[in-house]
Amino acid sequence: MVMKKILYLSITALTLSLSACYYDTEEELYPNSFSGNTDTVNVTYSKTIAPMLAANCNNCHKAGGISPNLTAYASVFANKARVKARAIDGSPSPMPTGGLMNLTNRNKLATWIAAGAPNN
Repeated sequence: MVMKKILYLSITALTLSLSACYYDTEEELYPNSFSGNTDTVNVTYSKTIAPMLAANCNNCHKAGGISPNLTAYASVFANKARVKARAIDGSPSPMPTGGLMNLTNRNKLATWIAAGAPNN
């Protein structure tokens, strides 16, 4: 009887400990289902990148805010390697601070940077 209780408690504890640590993001579970416009061919600074930065970065990265200022093309271009590292790769820590942008936005940003970050 005591052995059955010990076995039951051991199995219960193991089950709870394994199930309590499970966590996946939507992008990991569904890597091919992107939200929004997935067009990475027609990415431009003025119509794609600037609005993306305004929505995700410019609350902090603005004049008088946290460096670098990402509100103007020249500064974004000058900091494109840093933007890539933080906003696409998440290294050394992800930006925005709440977590990386969705995969669609990261792909658009990566495409634009890989194209030489043109001012278009």
